Amino acid sequence: QSFWRTITVPAFVAERPGRTRIKIVAPMTGIIENINIIAGEAITPGRELFSIRLTHEDMVQAQTSFLKTLGAIDVEVKEIKRLKSVGVGIVAGKVLLEREYAKQKLNVDIEAQREALYLHGFSEKQVNYIVNKRKLLRTHQIFAPTTHERSGKSHAFGDIKLSTPTGEENRNLSKSSHSFIVQKLNVSQGDFVSAGDTLCILADYRELYIQGRAFEYDANELAKAYKNKWKVEAVLEDRDKKKKVIKNLSIAYLDNQIETDSRALHFYVDLPNKKTGDAVSNGHRFLTWKFKPGQRLQLRIPVQKWENKFVLPVEAVARAGAEHYIFAENGDHFDRKPVQVIYKDQLWAVIESNDGSVFEGKMIAMTGAHQMQTALKNKAGGGVDPHSGHNH
Repeated sequence: QSFWRTITVPAFVAERPGRTRIKIVAPMTGIIENINIIAGEAITPGRELFSIRLTHEDMVQAQTSFLKTLGAIDVEVKEIKRLKSVGVGIVAGKVLLEREYAKQKLNVDIEAQREALYLHGFSEKQVNYIVNKRKLLRTHQIFAPTTHERSGKSHAFGDIKLSTPTGEENRNLSKSSHSFIVQKLNVSQGDFVSAGDTLCILADYRELYIQGRAFEYDANELAKAYKNKWKVEAVLEDRDKKKKVIKNLSIAYLDNQIETDSRALHFYVDLPNKKTGDAVSNGHRFLTWKFKPGQRLQLRIPVQKWENKFVLPVEAVARAGAEHYIFAENGDHFDRKPVQVIYKDQLWAVIESNDGSVFEGKMIAMTGAHQMQTALKNKAGGGVDPHSGHNH
């Protein structure tokens, strides 16, 4: 069979920079009115997180000026309509023209004030709310990002609080299997926050990295494995010292610098995660993920492949000096056969298949080779002749 020679390096589970953590910040200055989450809770995309009451003087003044200009335009439109209804000849054309010019100036002011509101952090939907309702925005709602965006949506409304997304989109989100974890909650109800202050940090643990630490002299072999897209394996050791192997992992990228002190080269392997627990307590949902940042493991990196070789557990091969032996079944006993070992690690031994000592289909002892070798040695009362007989 084929066999990969590997190198083993220490590693640990790490977050994906810019992906795992999502910082939710206050888009405007105000006071926290409502907090709809708790630390550690799992939340679905699109869920309302916070409600902020707007208090900043600049925010109020910008909205007030915008409303006044909207009102002035309404007055001009009504006056122009009234003048037109009187009829030409009764009202001088110059008066109507001046009203039209005044309306155009107000439209220019409206556009400038609209852009100013955008700069303050208002969305187009919020500005349109002011235009349609002729009310100041008093409350600003902040929502968790959806699965298709990386930052939180925020919406503000006047006396009526609306939740978004709504309708069919909201029903689809409620069915979504994806959830964020509230990793850290930075504010309390009643806190005053400024624009840019961090309100909470959400974590998306669906995809993580395994950060490996290879030695500097392993750089060439590591680069070869990355170039050829060879799959790597991760080895986890549980409390009972049992090893669990995660196969078919891909190297995402290699770091382009070596640590000065440790001379270690970092590289990163993609690690898909999965949920192992899903529980509800006091109306809040909590998830448990299989892999967690900081979890330690080992990575096996393939560096060389052998074809058409015999691969045996190390327990099937005994060593005496420079010679290696296996024990092949022969009727009611096992014969000791010398073999050529071309590679051996902690788990496997690779045997040359064309030296005539072992044939395909031959039954051999897969364990206990060392004990058989010791028994032969004790029976002979000394050193064992490597060319001698049988173990009955």
